[in-house]
Amino acid sequence: MCEANDAGSFEKAARLLRNLAGLQISPKRVQLITERVGAALGEEEAGRTRRFLARQGPTVSGAKAALLGSACAPLLVVSLDGGRVQTRQENPKEKWKEDKAGIVYDAVPAPERAGVTYEGPPPRTRSVCVTMESWETLGDRLSALADARGYSRARQRVCIADGATAIRTLKDRCFPDAVFILDGPGVGLTSAGLTFDDAQHPGK
Repeated sequence: MCEANDAGSFEKAARLLRNLAGLQISPKRVQLITERVGAALGEEEAGRTRRFLARQGPTVSGAKAALLGSACAPLLVVSLDGGRVQTRQENPKEKWKEDKAGIVYDAVPAPERAGVTYEGPPPRTRSVCVTMESWETLGDRLSALADARGYSRARQRVCIADGATAIRTLKDRCFPDAVFILDGPGVGLTSAGLTFDDAQHPGK
């Protein structure tokens, strides 16, 4: 369903589901399913953020706890970036909006080796947070997500981002104990194996 909806419209998504998966689902049904799942995921994220801000521990268990990485990770990475998306606003001055993406992933440290091009440790499990709200809001959500992923228990903590003022302020407020690795625009996402478009469409 995520792959199909990345087609750009519910009609195209329904056609892809029919042609590739043999599923006879109307565009309206695709829309209802997508919006229902999206609302559920949004409420889950909001609840996680509320609990974190109230200093309550994450309430995850079983398979989901394993997915979120409740065990001590050898390395937990937070990467940040901002971009621009075109909206449907009629006013040309309001058409382009800034969106912000944050990714949390665990990895096994990969020390540099002499004579070998360093590419960094590949991510094992990625969690994505994207918003068009403020950087402060992203910081709250990303903090809660990192907390659920075991940020405080990770043996090493790293934040990868460019040096934009808003991003550096977020890092200092939310992840002050993380080692800051300064990179160019978009490189933080690339280190997680994503493009900015991937981050905007986490189902890809």
